[in-house]
Amino acid sequence: MKDHAAVMLLCMVSEARAHVTKKGDQMCYLTVEDFTGTLECLVFQSLYPQVQKLLQPDALVFVKGKLSKKDGEIRLFCDGIMTEQNFADFAASKQLCCKVSDSEPEKMKAIMEIGRRFAGDTPLCFWLTGSRKYLKPRMAKGVEISSGFLKCMQEQLPLSQIALIDRKG
Repeated sequence: MKDHAAVMLLCMVSEARAHVTKKGDQMCYLTVEDFTGTLECLVFQSLYPQVQKLLQPDALVFVKGKLSKKDGEIRLFCDGIMTEQNFADFAASKQLCCKVSDSEPEKMKAIMEIGRRFAGDTPLCFWLTGSRKYLKPRMAKGVEISSGFLKCMQEQLPLSQIALIDRKG
């Protein structure tokens, strides 16, 4: 990913280390992890007081921010942090779109089966790369976006081919 790229992560808090700046403001060095690895995040004084109580070890959080690559290290400068429930409410207003080739019907079936195992409120759709069309599968329910769901999905598609997008009609 590029320096300053906007990212959103569903992850677990490993460690939160409070820090007082030279001006006396509170900020936090946050370590988060998911099934792909760990990432150091900076939660600056403008955000930290609002989210401090969310940053408990093993808490599942949704983090938004911009990547910073400096001296070979990658960090995330946090713009926002939500609880798992707030993220679920946000995701329910979106749809989860998976980018697949038209020639991969078995992959689409496997993804729909994962969706059935993780039933929830977020609609599922496919973007067919060959025909450049959206396909909305017939499913009784949407999907529940959780770390378990994403782990199963990653076995079918790279996470770069899965996105939350505005709902289409």
